[in-house]
Amino acid sequence: MPFRANVFAAMALSLLAAGLLVAPPRFTSPVRTTLRDATEPGQRLVVAGICKLEDRVQRFRHPDGAAERITELQRELAAAQQESRQHQLAAARARDELHQVKQVGAPPFPYETGRDLVAGDVLAASVLGGENASLWRAGRFIDRGTVDGIPESALVLDGDPPVIDRGEGEGLAAGQPVYAGRAVVGRIAHVGLWMSVVQPVTDAAYRDYVETVRSTPAGPAFGVRGILEGTGGETCRLVVVDPNADVRPGDDVYTGRRDGTLPFSMYYGRVSQAEFDARSGRWSIEVEPAVRGIEGWTVHVLRRSLNPLRMSAQ
Repeated sequence: MPFRANVFAAMALSLLAAGLLVAPPRFTSPVRTTLRDATEPGQRLVVAGICKLEDRVQRFRHPDGAAERITELQRELAAAQQESRQHQLAAARARDELHQVKQVGAPPFPYETGRDLVAGDVLAASVLGGENASLWRAGRFIDRGTVDGIPESALVLDGDPPVIDRGEGEGLAAGQPVYAGRAVVGRIAHVGLWMSVVQPVTDAAYRDYVETVRSTPAGPAFGVRGILEGTGGETCRLVVVDPNADVRPGDDVYTGRRDGTLPFSMYYGRVSQAEFDARSGRWSIEVEPAVRGIEGWTVHVLRRSLNPLRMSAQ
């Protein structure tokens, strides 16, 4: 019985199809429209599936496109993080200023800020590649300008610190901070006639006064203060921290903001680990630097001097 029913159904459908082929258009057009509307969603689903499958096949065959997209997304993420840090600092400063006004009140008379006594400017410098830096340390550069005195090759250093193409002629001096954008790279360690050596923030002898900024329910706020020191490896640590302070992984670390001559807080990195030892009453805080290798980069050295506008006004 099922076989006979299938045969009769097939014959009926064949006769219906033959009738539709020879029937006038006024009868077949509504049927075709109905069938097309009924099958259109399924057709679209099939087409979408085919397109998605083809896209995956293309990505599998050409992975470079996916790598470029990942690189682009990483750049966008870095830019968003940089912008977020700037807003975070601005909010923390505004919160401190509001706290000061609430505590002591606003001045009753109008005032003007005037000119700063200390002026700062930055000098762009290129970081020498490993080969040129090694040649300079080994004294293999031809020094045509020095007849007497100490040549560049007399500067002998331990390790392999970065070297920049600026020296005494551009007003560089030991101790001047070195930045890459808004991030701290290190400071000038030794100055030659035409080249200088940078002490990275991870150097074991590096020290600087810093403080943290963290996100709170009331908004970004300045946190603990301490001394950032290099470990000699790839990280830094935060020491001399108040035992009662609250430090957590993810807190951002900036330069100390107590120097009124430099209104911009520069970025060091982020706290990666923070543990408190109840026995010793000390924190063990590890900081991941924002900048590590700078070979081939362009960095900026901060130079400070007395403001000539203030001096000329005397």
